[in-house]
Amino acid sequence: MRQRVELLRRQVQLHWKSLGVAAGAGVLVLLLVWLAGPGLFGAVPVEPGTVVSAEVTKQVECAVPNAEETVKFPLNGTDREGSLSACGHDKGERVDVLVPAGAGDGMIQVETAKVMEVAGSGASRPLGLFLVTLACFAGALYAVILLRNPPATPAGATTANGTIVS
Repeated sequence: MRQRVELLRRQVQLHWKSLGVAAGAGVLVLLLVWLAGPGLFGAVPVEPGTVVSAEVTKQVECAVPNAEETVKFPLNGTDREGSLSACGHDKGERVDVLVPAGAGDGMIQVETAKVMEVAGSGASRPLGLFLVTLACFAGALYAVILLRNPPATPAGATTANGTIVS
């Protein structure tokens, strides 16, 4: 009986040390994620520009690698053409695009406005940090479960201290 109590005492001590290491690792991960900045969860700074409604003039199938469609849009009172890194739109379909500030002459590289709005929304960073926190807790819980119920050693295997399991 005394051996069993001593064994349980060692397991509890190991349990708290492991839990402390897991909690410390989780806090370190959260700190590094926080310091990594807003770009980690897709919250990139939105480039300055103008959102306009453009018409697809040349459609591209999504099976084409690096697909770029051609769009026509009004800018400063004149019709301009631009290249949109997208695929699957129908010819004549209206798409909101972000025209970069200071666009020069010729073909302008534009971005889909909806993508830029989502990437710049303020909800992505807190949600991402919450999910990382949840993953840290799940990892710590998994470590605790493994410490309480270690995997069984198959018969005939040698343990860490050199004894053979029968």
